[in-house]
Amino acid sequence: IAYCERDVPAAQILARRMDDGALDAAPIWSDVTRFDGERWAGSVDIVMGGIPCQPFSVAGKRQGRDDERWIWPDIWRWVRDVRPGLIFLENVPGFIRHGLPSVLGDLAEAGLAAEWGCFSAADVGAPHRRERVFVLAHGDWDGQQELGQGPVADARHHVNGCRTIVANPDHQ
Repeated sequence: IAYCERDVPAAQILARRMDDGALDAAPIWSDVTRFDGERWAGSVDIVMGGIPCQPFSVAGKRQGRDDERWIWPDIWRWVRDVRPGLIFLENVPGFIRHGLPSVLGDLAEAGLAAEWGCFSAADVGAPHRRERVFVLAHGDWDGQQELGQGPVADARHHVNGCRTIVANPDHQ
């Protein structure tokens, strides 16, 4: 339905992939903080992407939520407007300590269940580690899930490390 990408070369790649048919044609928004989620309400099955990693990366200053690139509040604003069936996020391992608790708290308050884990590229056969955190959220946007029970409460209050199991290679 739409792509959000502020980096011009990356947006050009998206446009080329749409031209060659590898991606569905859709508008590319350059500023996710100005994305109008209400326009897309009821028509989005999944929101997927990465919150900028620079605030959490060991290559950066690790200012976390104090970094100007911490745009989760803007993303969360339009995700609440869109109300997708699934939310799939990606980030660097430093996100676990300095960003994930806020994200999981927001998801829990909306009544969504969330699972997360940290996986390396080597886990899927690549010759390098390159660890990444993945978050998958789903549920009833009307808050039918009782908060304080199940995986939401566990994830929200016990963010301990980088090895939470959310799936296994046996497709379970």
